[in-house]
Amino acid sequence: MGCYGIGICRCMSAVVEQKNDEKGIIWPMSIAPYKVAIIIVNMENEKQVEAGNHLYQTFKNSNIDVLLDDRKERAGVKFNDMDLIGIPIRITIGNKIDEHIVELKKRDIEVIQEPISVVYINDNESSHYDTIDEESI
Repeated sequence: MGCYGIGICRCMSAVVEQKNDEKGIIWPMSIAPYKVAIIIVNMENEKQVEAGNHLYQTFKNSNIDVLLDDRKERAGVKFNDMDLIGIPIRITIGNKIDEHIVELKKRDIEVIQEPISVVYINDNESSHYDTIDEESI
């Protein structure tokens, strides 16, 4: 059987065809299956794991679709997988978590800009100094 007319499968295929690069898909924020990907670089580091879980819950409580990558893989593997999937925003939790700083990268920008937007994590609560929402992107 053939498919006639405009269906959801055709729309998604058309977006993937138009919005991609050599690394993978670049989903527009409006139709991305997940808006934010959180990558924990070192799963052995308790502070990184705690911060990742805290941010994940914060986004979930704010009704933002988020994916937490807590696999025991190298950071490069995780970065490549997130680029392939095409999630619009990637938050990386690494060694700078001791300074309450995480890295924020938009999928459609090739280079991480300095200074970058950061989320500061206090011991009891999180304060978002740069709000991540669809209107600010």
